[in-house]
Amino acid sequence: AGGWRLGNFAFPKELKWLRNVMVAAASETFSSVSAPVQHAAILAFHEDHETGMKEYLSKANRVLRLVATFQLDCLR
Repeated sequence: AGGWRLGNFAFPKELKWLRNVMVAAASETFSSVSAPVQHAAILAFHEDHETGMKEYLSKANRVLRLVATFQLDCLR
């Protein structure tokens, strides 16, 4: 499974101990994120994507409805 990925994790204050364990494990497991992904992440986290996200979700929901309808029709 190649490719460039960027991930993050967040823990509530009550689980700070778990966060610290995960940070330690991750520092020994993962390498740094490539520069192109870092630049894309800056834009993703700092720009307002509300309109684009609503449009994406609308289209994704339409596709999922069509797939579900097709599958149900095949089962009948």
